Amino acid sequence: MLFPPRRPLAPFLWLAVAGLGGATLLALLGRFHWLCDLFTHFPLQVAAGLAVTALAGLLLRLWRPALAALACLLPNLLALSYYFPAHRPATGPPDFQVISFNVLTSNDAFEAVLGYLAASDADMILLMETDRNWLAALAPLQAKYPYLVKAPRGDNFGMAFFSRHPIESHEFFSVEGSRVPCVQALVSLHGKSVHVIGGHPVPPVGAPGAASRNAYLQSLAGLAARSDRPTVVLGDFNATVWSPFFRDFIETTSLQDTGHKRGFQSTWNRYHPLFSIGIDHILHSRDLACTGRQIGPSLGSDHRPVSAAFAFR
Repeated sequence: MLFPPRRPLAPFLWLAVAGLGGATLLALLGRFHWLCDLFTHFPLQVAAGLAVTALAGLLLRLWRPALAALACLLPNLLALSYYFPAHRPATGPPDFQVISFNVLTSNDAFEAVLGYLAASDADMILLMETDRNWLAALAPLQAKYPYLVKAPRGDNFGMAFFSRHPIESHEFFSVEGSRVPCVQALVSLHGKSVHVIGGHPVPPVGAPGAASRNAYLQSLAGLAARSDRPTVVLGDFNATVWSPFFRDFIETTSLQDTGHKRGFQSTWNRYHPLFSIGIDHILHSRDLACTGRQIGPSLGSDHRPVSAAFAFR
């Protein structure tokens, strides 16, 4: 017998369609409840499950669950079109490069992180979850990056910003309604001032956390929208590009995402690759062109570093 009996397997296919289709529906309602917003982050995983379910239904000639799975697959494929089909834009010599990395406060792979950052060709580096231990371990970086602004903390929301170029001005401040910092700096680079904004809101778990994350994104959007200089916004946003609140952020600022149409690149939850998603972002104003983007190696953190290179238009 080429295929197993069909009828005993039909309930399992319907169960898969119900679970994955339910996840798809909840994602579409992401703007209305924080729990639904969490489902917006996994269209790749949900699409893979629905594709397998549809294929199984077609092979077993169980047409109804197969067609239902294909119908639920469509919204997830539409979401994935943000990254696919992937293409590599024409590259040229960059004017500068930046790195964003959540090092994880409890991570003790100091030498690995220091080696990666020291060997990079980055002009500016934003590090998150930096406490005093991390700043002490990364002190040798100042030989290459003499300009440093820092706000170490004992929780998971410390920040440090390293630059090879003079920092004209900087500011750390807490967003209203949030007790975690944001940093902005003006960096003098090749005769221009580049406005750099770094952020790390709280995870959107629970109604208060989600409200805080969303208010934080709105505050970053205001900073970026008011900027009249070439602008780079980077950090751990605790949101994927599919969250309606992250989409609001992009629409408000008209920033361009360095990850757009470059294929899916996960940055967080490296311990569980099946559920790994991209919540670390680097965005830029339209007077900059992104000439390259890379995800760095595993360095002991639950995040991976993200680097992007830019040229002035």
